[in-house]
Amino acid sequence: MIYNIGMNRNEQKKATALKIMTSAKELFSEQGYDTTNTRQIAKHAGVGVGTVFSHFKDKHQLTKALFFGELEKQLTLNKAIIDQGGLIFFSTQTKLLFHFYDGNRDLSKAFLQNALFERDFFSEQLEGFILTISGLLTVDLPNHSEQQRITLSKAWVGFYFNELLRGLSDPKSTVTTWHQTLMLQCQQLLTMLMKK
Repeated sequence: MIYNIGMNRNEQKKATALKIMTSAKELFSEQGYDTTNTRQIAKHAGVGVGTVFSHFKDKHQLTKALFFGELEKQLTLNKAIIDQGGLIFFSTQTKLLFHFYDGNRDLSKAFLQNALFERDFFSEQLEGFILTISGLLTVDLPNHSEQQRITLSKAWVGFYFNELLRGLSDPKSTVTTWHQTLMLQCQQLLTMLMKK
């Protein structure tokens, strides 16, 4: 009986957090990230301001949870391509990510401005992505060492962030342009390594 009560509370907490994140996303979209505050989010979600802060330390932590929840949804759409090699996986995932960032430009800019300097948080996220790519690169580079594949993966992720920041800073740029430029760089580097 106690176990069920605990589960219900946990489910209720998750539902409240989801309601807060949904309200934040709607308000960010309607009135912009900078002009939306936690009091407005709480009112829109039908909860007290204290409830927002009991789930999220501040607006940035709320944004981070919202952001990564949305990204996770996007990235899980392409699990089927995981056995086709590192380049195909990286291409598919980055295209999805670029579309997500482009569709949420204001939120993306606000998130990146605040989160890029959270080294511990980003290190964990990036390390996992880099290791996944390098593991899949055994299809593309079967005769190369693990360290070479990890180094290539790190370079690709660097190219990715460069194109992402360039694309977000130019309102006229398109995801197609971002992605084509990124993949040209990645393919050139991969080709150089394959020749060795």
